[in-house]
Amino acid sequence: MLDETNWAAEVQTNWGFARDRGQIILGASYKDEEIDTRNGAGVSTLTQFNPVGTERVAGYGQFEYAFNDKFKVVAAGRYDDSDL
Repeated sequence: MLDETNWAAEVQTNWGFARDRGQIILGASYKDEEIDTRNGAGVSTLTQFNPVGTERVAGYGQFEYAFNDKFKVVAAGRYDDSDL
């Protein structure tokens, strides 16, 4: 028997500036998972410890700026953290 619970959310926003020659994008995500594989007798069937859970958090950002039609600068970064 497999009992699984998942919760997840993600948000993203962006802003244009300099008459839309530039753009800033920011976002974040969150996920919480729990898995229980004990059978009817209470014996774990897939994992050593039950329940097994993890929590994941992430944030990201991107900066873009077009100096002209042929030259654009893009810088981006991401942070992830998990307790699995």
